[in-house]
Amino acid sequence: MKRLFFILFLILPLFLNSCKSVQDTQIENQSQDSVYVFDEVMSDTIQQAVDPAVSIQGTKNIFVIQIGAFKSKENADEFLRFSARTLDRKINIVFDDASQLHILELDGFQTRGEAEKVRNELWKKKEFSDAFIKTVTK
Repeated sequence: MKRLFFILFLILPLFLNSCKSVQDTQIENQSQDSVYVFDEVMSDTIQQAVDPAVSIQGTKNIFVIQIGAFKSKENADEFLRFSARTLDRKINIVFDDASQLHILELDGFQTRGEAEKVRNELWKKKEFSDAFIKTVTK
């Protein structure tokens, strides 16, 4: 009798493990495949990741703060007039072909730190609480 319990105790877990569905196995494999181990990276590549103002092609990246995006030009112009009264900065309207939106941006900043400082001040005002920084190559 002890031998029977011992055999069942050994065989039962093996049997239950082999009864997994194909879907469970595929999900486990997908989660294992999605793990990425970073390769070794050269120090100059790390510097570019830290300082995106340096571009590989020799062009310069600047930072702009997007304060609004509108489908209609009229709404963009209205927000521009409001923003010009509220902020003491140059604001540009740029039409983005991909999104078909009129985007309002504060003029470019040379460093991300400068842009973050201004963006953090903008966040204190309700109208600009969703402002964010974009990197633009010039």
